[in-house]
Amino acid sequence: MIKYDTIYIYQFLKYISEARKSAGNSNALSKWSYFAFFAIAYYTGMRKWKINALKWSDIYDNIIHVSVRLLKK
Repeated sequence: MIKYDTIYIYQFLKYISEARKSAGNSNALSKWSYFAFFAIAYYTGMRKWKINALKWSDIYDNIIHVSVRLLKK
């Protein structure tokens, strides 16, 4: 069984603030991608696989539109 540690809101806000500062001081896309990934995960509750599948066309009027597709075999 996998044990997960609880992250409290004040810990996350401190982390995301530092991640944003770090990304802001750099032109490296990877630092901004890291910040964006965790911000989207936290504020939307989306899971990793869905965040990784997002495209720019999924964002319209500052709203992320998520579609669910079920594949049957």
